[in-house]
Amino acid sequence: MSQVSKLRSSFFLILLSFMGLKAEGPFHIDEFVQRYLILHQSKMMGSPVLWQEVKEGHLRTKAIIYSENLLDSLKLGKPPLDVAIRHFPILSKMRWDAYSSEDYNFTIKKKKHKANYNYFSSSNE
Repeated sequence: MSQVSKLRSSFFLILLSFMGLKAEGPFHIDEFVQRYLILHQSKMMGSPVLWQEVKEGHLRTKAIIYSENLLDSLKLGKPPLDVAIRHFPILSKMRWDAYSSEDYNFTIKKKKHKANYNYFSSSNE
């Protein structure tokens, strides 16, 4: 073996030993789901329009409440894998809707007022 290949192999072994010392235990799905939900909440809370009467504020508030309900259901014993499979796509869609929100397109249509006349009344109205 050449000197360079010995140096590379020793460097690789030293790197692996440091990684082994630094490594934590196995990463469980319940920790991942809980961290994802907390991250989702922090992304939705990080806007000044959160509690304002605009479309983005309503969508952000809805997403925060939804993730809080999921965190509560985890505390009550719902399986984290079930939460991940069923609700992560919904959370992603809620976050995307909040980011790409526009103004409301709501118009109030005025109805023609139909007067109900009483021709038999004796008042002068």
